[in-house]
Amino acid sequence: PPPPQQQQQQPPPPQQQQPPPPQQQQQPPPPPPQQQQQQQLETRRQRQ
Repeated sequence: PPPPQQQQQQPPPPQQQQPPPPQQQQQPPPPPPQQQQQQQLETRRQRQ
């Protein structure tokens, strides 16, 4: 008898998914000036 034909199922080629374009991240606001921290320390000293 003829040899059985092995049907090799080729897997479909992987679809290359293009990553979405990177969204421009909004820059966080600059930290407050250190003068505010000094004022807070002074108010704490006054409270004590």
